[in-house]
Order: sequence, then C-alpha cells, then structure tokens
Amino acid sequence: GAIRIINNLVLEKLATRMADGFFVVSPLILAAVRYWRVPENRCNLTSIIVLGSLGRGISNEARGVPPVPSPSPYVLSVGALTGRKRVDLLLRAFALTDEDRRLVILGNGPMKDELVQLSCDLGIAQRVTWLDSVSDEDFQTLIHHALFCALASEREGNPAILYEALWAGTPVIYIGGGDVDPGIGGPYFTHLKSVDPSDIAHLIE
Repeated sequence: GAIRIINNLVLEKLATRMADGFFVVSPLILAAVRYWRVPENRCNLTSIIVLGSLGRGISNEARGVPPVPSPSPYVLSVGALTGRKRVDLLLRAFALTDEDRRLVILGNGPMKDELVQLSCDLGIAQRVTWLDSVSDEDFQTLIHHALFCALASEREGNPAILYEALWAGTPVIYIGGGDVDPGIGGPYFTHLKSVDPSDIAHLIE
C-alpha cells in the first residue's frame, strides 16, 4: 500500500546517497538514478550481455540442492521477493487460470514466507515451484523453456531479467505502472499496466 511505497522511496533515496557508484542497464534507468541528484560520473551504463552470470555461478550439485524441476508448461518469474516486486499479483492471477499452468519463481527475499503462505491460501501451492538460486546453466535452461517471463513491479522501469529474457528469445509480460525503455517492444513484449489479477490471468491464459 501507500506505506510500502513511501518506505521504498525513503530507502531508495538513502541508498543513492550512500553508494559509491551505480551500474545501470538502460538510459531510462540512468535518468531515474540522476533524478536523485547522483553525479553522472558515479553512473556506469552497462551492456546487458554481461548480466547473465551475475550471482548465479555456483552449480546446484556443488551447493547440494536438487536439480531444477521441469514443470510443463510453466511461466517464469525472476526477482527479489520484496514489496516492490509484486509476486503476489502473479500468484493471485494464477489462482484464476487453468490447473495445467505452472509458475516457477526464482528469487529470495524478506517476503518469501508470506508469499509461500499466500500460494497455499489460494490453493495453488502444488502449481508453484520456488527456487532461491540456480547455476548459470540452469538459469539459461529455465529461460529458454519457459512459455514466457512474467514480471510484476510497482514502479520499476527496466529490471535486468527483462533484457535477459528478450535476449534469449523468450516472450515477456511486464505488469505494472513503471515506464519502459522506449527501445523495448515488438511481438515478444507485452506491457500490462493494469494490476487487476483477472486481467493478468487473461494474458497468462
């Protein structure tokens, strides 16, 4: 709600003042960072090609966790499980879709327990697979075999996974009111500004 949005704004402003530098993946995000009066010499516009390996270099076998499941068909959602990333919208939408639809959620964060409980309350726990992290190889497998990536956010213009999915040729449904880089578009990209679960469910179907 409104309190969560205000908290995000306060934390964002504090973080931008304390950070030594910023890596951003598009001119639109650069403009958003500059809005907080961050000097341009502290910002680095980074190629999207290098983003695929960030934080996913350790294999599942080395970490002692099971291999990536292969539910079919499945929709993939990637991102931190925080208030800004509206995974709850995806869960509520999935509760309105056919039972053969499955959701794979890759990410961790302070809201994971709450979201897992929500999936149980909605009666879709058996249709949702939760992954904290995966190896680079498994990440590429997940993206390439997904029906599409579904990304929901309150006000985030260009999450890195948006570029990674499109780069892999996987369709993307972006849900939320954030502005999207004008260079993103085409038949593989859909921007749904409505956050009504029934509208999201219609697209998922």
